[in-house]
Amino acid sequence: MAFPTPAHLRYLARRQRVGLVVTLTPEPLPTSCRPIDTFGVRPLQFLHLPIADYESPTEEQIVAFMKEARATIKSGYGVVAHCHKGYGRTGTILACYLVGEEGLQPQQAIDLVREKRPGSIARTQEQVVHIYHKYWLPQHGGGHGERGQAIR
Repeated sequence: MAFPTPAHLRYLARRQRVGLVVTLTPEPLPTSCRPIDTFGVRPLQFLHLPIADYESPTEEQIVAFMKEARATIKSGYGVVAHCHKGYGRTGTILACYLVGEEGLQPQQAIDLVREKRPGSIARTQEQVVHIYHKYWLPQHGGGHGERGQAIR
């Protein structure tokens, strides 16, 4: 997802049952962008994982994302992640989620993200998805939930 507006966040909370918004930009989502009223729906939670433009998430950032996303989804709510345009950093962390939580192979996850959002995940960022699968996932574990539910 690209950088969200308050109206967009309200819509996600009310209509899509989103419970967690993850910001993958160097700067956190400004308070002015956060909706104050979600009209009786569970208040949105916000997670800031600062990643520079054109860079990839670190092991620690992926693990933090997985932990928060897993807990939010387990409680019945969805998760959205965004950077400035919603392609590189966002696509990379979502592909890692598909590998760790839905059991996809790295290239399957990359292809699925690109199918849903063409142009996602720069070639240099692909490597992180493979590293996550080969080295970091065995150390931190994954949930391997129901396939096909994470990305709409």
